Amino acid sequence: MADYIHSLGLKFGLYSDAGFKTCEGRPASLGFETVDAETYAKWGVDYLKYDNCNDDGTKPAVRYPIMRDALNKTGRSIFFSMYVILSIVPHVCIFFCLLTSQLSSQV
Repeated sequence: MADYIHSLGLKFGLYSDAGFKTCEGRPASLGFETVDAETYAKWGVDYLKYDNCNDDGTKPAVRYPIMRDALNKTGRSIFFSMYVILSIVPHVCIFFCLLTSQLSSQV
């Protein structure tokens, strides 16, 4: 599928979550970041929208770098779009989009 999408000049994106389940209740990546990242790279994914539902209570600042590092280890440049609701500003959502090939361990 990715080859076909790329042949049209388009990028191939997927959705996952930093929790046990996505916001829609489907299986997500918590605990499976390395396997998922390797799978996304093998499939030719260009973009990953990463949500923040149904987690184990750890902060996104702890969970998101795990997926970032797993994506970076694949060697494929995957745009990593992380969704975070900042608790210091209720009801305001901020999107953080980072190109994984340019990420450092400081993020």
